[in-house]
Amino acid sequence: AADSREILPPTIKKTILVKNPSSNLPRNKTLTYQTALVLNNSTSASERFQAASKGLENNVLDKEILDVLFNTMQNDPNTNVRMAAFESLSQFANEKRVKNRFITALQNQKDPDVKVAIIDLLTNLRTNSIKAYLEKIANEEDTNPMVTERAHKGLMKLASS
Repeated sequence: AADSREILPPTIKKTILVKNPSSNLPRNKTLTYQTALVLNNSTSASERFQAASKGLENNVLDKEILDVLFNTMQNDPNTNVRMAAFESLSQFANEKRVKNRFITALQNQKDPDVKVAIIDLLTNLRTNSIKAYLEKIANEEDTNPMVTERAHKGLMKLASS
């Protein structure tokens, strides 16, 4: 039988010490393995949604699970799953490394719903470094109207801080 570790990205492989992770891994590493396995391999959107929602429920900022959740937020084919990953990550948005990943994600995000959520989060955190990007998307003709409106609101909010 094929080893399930072969289908996981390299950042996740190092968290897996045995074939049955629940037998010897600490709880947070077991959750990392299980969450990563579901997010990377499940064809069921509802299973991925549940995994993304539980992503950081143990309140441990584990680099591997952060990587998986940011990847899910950026690339999952289902908007609800991307939003669940965003929600899991947003609870740690005050952490510098998470905030920086959100700034990068904002510029690469294609889903308007997720993009608006990131704009709201970063403007609520008074992240002035996104002003130039917000100005750019607020003035682009091909930007989704919902994103354009939120970029304008974000700029006003940042200007008042």
